[in-house]
Amino acid sequence: RATVLVVSHEASATGAPVVSLNIIIELKKRFNVVALVLNGGSLFDDLRASADIVACAVTRTSEIVVGYQIDDLISRCRIDFAIVNSTKKDIVRGR
Repeated sequence: RATVLVVSHEASATGAPVVSLNIIIELKKRFNVVALVLNGGSLFDDLRASADIVACAVTRTSEIVVGYQIDDLISRCRIDFAIVNSTKKDIVRGR
């Protein structure tokens, strides 16, 4: 199965994070799903239950550190494509 990376800027029970959770649930039917959550929130446990792997950013403001984390994820998991449902899409672009 192909592997998809889904990035969400947070795990709050609000707009984009709820959409990210729903995307993960649907993608899981056909793909391995790795979720990267840049900030915590009340949906975190739901994301953990839905995705194969959930990674969290170690810092909420440093794009450099988050970039290194994404590079580390990519080196450990063969990511076939990514869906970035986040206002922080520039962190992921070009990786």
